[in-house]
Amino acid sequence: MLNKHSLILSMFCILLCTITRAPYAFQNTTSEELLDPAEAFKILVSFETPETLHIEYAIAEGYYLYRDRFRFTAKTNGYSLGTPEFSKGKMVDDDYFGQVETYHQRTEIKIPLLNTPDSPKPLALEITSQGCAGELAVCYQPYTHNITLPAPAL
Repeated sequence: MLNKHSLILSMFCILLCTITRAPYAFQNTTSEELLDPAEAFKILVSFETPETLHIEYAIAEGYYLYRDRFRFTAKTNGYSLGTPEFSKGKMVDDDYFGQVETYHQRTEIKIPLLNTPDSPKPLALEITSQGCAGELAVCYQPYTHNITLPAPAL
């Protein structure tokens, strides 16, 4: 019985260690060398016009984002998002995802607003992206920014 208990305790410890390191999937290094995702992938969101969102990422040196890992959701009732327009990225053969488009240093994304509320109100957005620290061979799990913009000026 003691051996079975020891085995279960060991499995639990391994699981706990795995979970606590989960923010840095495929990790080959220590987390002290990595930037926090919010620092590695700085985001700025604004209204370009009352009908268009402008999203800009400043990407830290040696880091990159995957184009097909972006997700955009309007959380405020009355707003609907159109198809995002991405700036041109760099095609790479990725070890994890195959042939993909990536962004280094910076990228811009424009998203049309298909529907807007009858009267202007703040827009709550959920923006999810995923990227890697290329030189460290570390890919982050998808990271979500929750942003609220003031009502657009008409």
